[in-house]
Amino acid sequence: MSPAPRHRRKPQRDGDQGGKVLRYAQTGENQNEHRTAAQESHKSAWTEERLQSLFARYNRKYWRGKLPVHRLVIATIPKARGQCDSRRKVITSDVERNRNDRDVRSTVLHEMARPLLVFAAVVGMI
Repeated sequence: MSPAPRHRRKPQRDGDQGGKVLRYAQTGENQNEHRTAAQESHKSAWTEERLQSLFARYNRKYWRGKLPVHRLVIATIPKARGQCDSRRKVITSDVERNRNDRDVRSTVLHEMARPLLVFAAVVGMI
């Protein structure tokens, strides 16, 4: 007996939750996949000033303000969501390549960690 064929996902709004949770209809896919509508599709406007503010907040929160100040730039990057030039102290983010706000934030945090990895490698910590 062959397994049931897989079908494409069919998003459906979940009850009276204000439409915030999408559940996937029974289509042969994993029934435990749940994403909020914001995670699924929402991406607000991002500016370099907003990215710079995010950098400052994450620097205080995760590195106690000790990470050197980097300039954040929005640009198109082939095959990447972000990149960090530690020597020039520039973090470039391809905001359009990210699916939503959470991905933009995650990319900035990921690129902020790169200079620390370079420093740790130079002083022999890793």
